[in-house]
Parts: sequence; structure tokens; C-alpha cells
Amino acid sequence: MQVKFNKFKIVTRIYLFIIMLFQCDLSYSLNIKIIESQSFISGHVMDSIWSLVVSGMGHNPSISPQTDLDNNLFFANTDILIISSGAITLPPNRINTIIQFLQSGKPVYLQSEHLPTFSTNQAFSYIISQFGGIFNWNNTFSGTLSSLTVLGSFANTNNIVPTLGSFWYSVSGIGDCNMIYFLKYGNQFHGFHYIPTNNLFGSIISNSDQDWVRSNSSPQLMENIITHLITPDSLINVLPNVNLGNDTTLCQGQSITLNCSSATSYLWSTGSTNSSITVSTPGTYWVQASNGICSNNDSINITFNSFPILNIGTDSTLCQGQTIDLNAGSATLFLWSTGSTDS
Repeated sequence: MQVKFNKFKIVTRIYLFIIMLFQCDLSYSLNIKIIESQSFISGHVMDSIWSLVVSGMGHNPSISPQTDLDNNLFFANTDILIISSGAITLPPNRINTIIQFLQSGKPVYLQSEHLPTFSTNQAFSYIISQFGGIFNWNNTFSGTLSSLTVLGSFANTNNIVPTLGSFWYSVSGIGDCNMIYFLKYGNQFHGFHYIPTNNLFGSIISNSDQDWVRSNSSPQLMENIITHLITPDSLINVLPNVNLGNDTTLCQGQSITLNCSSATSYLWSTGSTNSSITVSTPGTYWVQASNGICSNNDSINITFNSFPILNIGTDSTLCQGQTIDLNAGSATLFLWSTGSTDS
């Protein structure tokens, strides 16, 4: 009887522990609003795919109409906002709602598409500019982009996703040092996570193709994106330290070496791409230094003073008792071999 009783206590404790775990998981569940994608084309089921991924992570998804973006009534009950369509037009008032949601401290996934002219693409770059950042769409890619490299912690948190195998058409982009890139193809970037300098604002994630979501080709990467919306990476992109020093005056014939060694690539006003240059003529010199993502610059003004004109005459022979005046001219400081400092 004692053995049976002990077994009952063990089973009861395990059962209570499971209930506690379940309750803890529920307490962490987030309310994630997904703005629908099927009203434009019924086959654009990105909203449904996001809903499946969100619920699979234990969060609470709700698919909502585009008109929910016409006001901020949903803010209080929404932890994350997902704009699931890159093709449905975002008018200015709805873009402003997204900005206000970010300013409330909550994150946004904003789907972009394969051309920079899509309103969602324009919205992404505009939102970044409103936060004092810089982002530009660059080159378009046609056809299937196979095996995009997934970068940084997006490749391993929560899931191991080294590559994304399906990406159909795209446009690459580049931003400032508040941008973390998580998709790379053709030596250019196609996935973006912007973290505002104001840490009270939410971060925003985008990438330039919705079809990999529509085809449910990588729910693992979608989970990683949700994780990064919840807990953004710390920015690892820092400006190169560029300091050429104070403006300098040299004497004619002298030279100075200007050095900048804190980056991976350089461009000087002289056209040099070395980490240092030697200057022997007057002028303003600048350098732009880059670490591959971020760039910084500095300049310095170099002037040259002419030598004083000196003429104390030709060699002379005097008779004993005679004197001669030697005049050094119009300089400002003097030192003679006799120790005199007069002119």
C-alpha cells in the first residue's frame, strides 16, 4: 500500500508540474494582428500562413481587414503587427498608423515586394526616414533566387535556417548603421531589420518577396522573424572610427602622413584607396572609411608657411677694430650663433 501511495504522489506532482508549464506558456502568449492579404488576389494566402506559424508558436493570431489600419483602436490589444501583403496599396493614413504603432514601442513586420515602386516598399523606406534613418532600394532581381543566405541570429534563433531556397523576384536594399541584414543573394541584401535609435520605439522587419511566405517554404524562418520582433538583436554595426586630427600648418618642403586604419575600405580625396596617404601640398583632404556596412568620414586642412627670406650678405673680411651690422630681415623670431635673439 505504501508503494502505491508513493506512485500516486509522484504522478500527481508531474501532473501539477505540466499544468504549471502550460500556464507559464499561456502567460507569455502574445496577441499578433495580421492584416489580411487575400482581398487583392485570393491566392495570396500569406495571412493564413502567418496565422498558422503564430499559433504554432503558442501566440494568439487574428486576421484583420485592411481598414483596421485606419485608426489606432487596436493598439491596446495588439503586441505585434504583421502587414502580410506586399502588393496591397498602403495609403498615407495607414502608413501613419504603422508609424504610431512603432512609436508606441511595438514591433511591425511589413511585407515588401520585388519592385521599389510598390507602396509597401515606399512605406518601409519612408518609415525609416521618419525615425531619422536612411534606406534605399537598389537593384532588381528577376526569376527565381535560389539559396539565399540567412545571416546572423536569423539563421539559428529559434531554428537552424542556413539558406532560404525559394525567393521569386526581388529588389535589394541598403540602409544605415541601424539596419541588420538577414537575407543575402548576389552579394546584396534582401531582408532587413531596422532598429530605431530611440529605444522606446519598436523595430520593423521587411523582405522583398512575399511568395516564399505564400508557398510556406520556410515556416522555420518565419518563426525566427517573430522571435526577432519580440527580442531584437543588439546592433553590431558600428561606425568606423575616423579622426584625421586638427588642421595643421607645415613649413615648405615638409610632409605629413594622414592615417585611417579602423575600417576595411577607404576612399581619399586624392583618389587613393589605401589606409594612409602622405601630403606635401596645401589643401583640404578627406577620407571616407567603410567597414562594409557602415561608413564614416573626416577632413583636415593642411597649410604651408613659406620660409623667411634671409640675406646677411656675402662673406666679409674686416680690419681689426672694424665692425659690421648683420641684419636678418623681417622674420619674427631670431637666434644667432652668438646667442643673440635680436634681428
